[in-house]
Amino acid sequence: MKLSISPAALEKTRHRNVISVAFGQKSWRIFTASGPLGQAAKKRHQLLGSPDEMVSEIIPEGTSHRWAMAVRTKDARMNAEDSRTIGAKIVRKIPSGINRIDIEAVPPSSWKDLLPVLEGMELALYDQKHLGYKKDPKKPRILEVVLHTGTRSPSVRSEAQAMLSEFERRMEAVKTARILVDTPPVDMGPEDLATYVRDRFSGTEISVRIRDEKWLRDNGFNLHLAVSSGSERPPRLIHLTWGSGPRHVAVIGKGVTFDSGGLSIKHPNKYMEDMKSDMAGAAAVLGLFDYLRGMEPPKDMTIHGIAAATDNMPDAASIKPGDVITGHAGKSVEILNTDAEGRLVLADSISYAVRDLGADRVLTLATLTGACMVALGPYTAGWFARGDRWARTISGAINSSGESFWRMPLSENLRSALKSPIADMKNVGGSYGGAITAALFLEAFAGDASFAHMDIAGPAFLSSSHGPYSKGATGFGVLTLIELVNSLS
Repeated sequence: MKLSISPAALEKTRHRNVISVAFGQKSWRIFTASGPLGQAAKKRHQLLGSPDEMVSEIIPEGTSHRWAMAVRTKDARMNAEDSRTIGAKIVRKIPSGINRIDIEAVPPSSWKDLLPVLEGMELALYDQKHLGYKKDPKKPRILEVVLHTGTRSPSVRSEAQAMLSEFERRMEAVKTARILVDTPPVDMGPEDLATYVRDRFSGTEISVRIRDEKWLRDNGFNLHLAVSSGSERPPRLIHLTWGSGPRHVAVIGKGVTFDSGGLSIKHPNKYMEDMKSDMAGAAAVLGLFDYLRGMEPPKDMTIHGIAAATDNMPDAASIKPGDVITGHAGKSVEILNTDAEGRLVLADSISYAVRDLGADRVLTLATLTGACMVALGPYTAGWFARGDRWARTISGAINSSGESFWRMPLSENLRSALKSPIADMKNVGGSYGGAITAALFLEAFAGDASFAHMDIAGPAFLSSSHGPYSKGATGFGVLTLIELVNSLS
């Protein structure tokens, strides 16, 4: 989507395709086209109530416009994600022959409400054809959107430009995560991901270290190596750093670029076909750092981004149920299910962040358990936290982003399910509470650091379109991470 700013009033534009956007249940003055068009929008929406009814085409009688749309974008029940859904509905209702839309954008005080609407429009325009694998003569749609401020005030233009810059950086970050996850696994192995990161952040304020299998072996990442043992593609640990301050925060993403389940193999027709998505946690972390490119790094804090990359494949060399592996933290783990591999990869990275990097706050993101999807459905992620202050900070970021999360308990009465007769712990619990026991497993490697975990297995990759997202990768978690780091800076 191409966004630009015009000082001209909307009614003076020569273009005849208009979106009339009204913010608030009672006030229709804000972002509303003036004259008969605005009155038509208001009249049309007097009968509308639910978020599903907030976008409609109207007949622009008594105006020079040939097509218009009325949108009510905010009431007490709506959050930012609801507004993004509204934005997506706008795009999907725009006739195919219309490639330019004019929006009245005044006053500046309401631009924060317009931002998620624009984000929803951009998210809905994402098309996997951009990846270049499909030969299709029909090019992906490019929509030009002009925001009319109705004033030549330098301060208003500056504020509008700042909003557009924020929009572009946020959407580029989400797009980065979506592309990484949607790319076929034949072209997105651990080394491919590492190469992408090295090229993407070269010459920026972000420091990149790529650790190979020898480094992993020398530094005791034996759980990570165990997961990769069945793959011909070697593992990588991707470590990004932004800032140089004494406070260290680590954001760690599971980067299993393809998960067959290993010897505990997945059903090929039911669970395996979407397993290129098992690196969505790592993609979210990389999306965050894409947003941070070009920003001035903080001097009082260091943000570490870690993407733990590997495949999980069956082979004669693969780890086997019954194996006992001792990882970076010095804890031995009995492997009872090789398809519970994400927690093994993350465990070494958590220990590394706390013990070697000095992180006192840790957050992990992972498409970790089907159990979380059973509990919360495909559109909501579960999150867990230890440490009240860290939990409040993350909760605030979630609320600001509008992404759908639900806090889950770190239930002490399930910790015994991870006990093993032969090792310090085992990598799976019992039949119940699988998302909780997985989070408890990860927490055991965080030492005294404040710890949080996001299980994004459902909303990171969709089997069909939902809200502003099409089938496939969504970039879920990126916007929450952006809000989190902005709240820390």
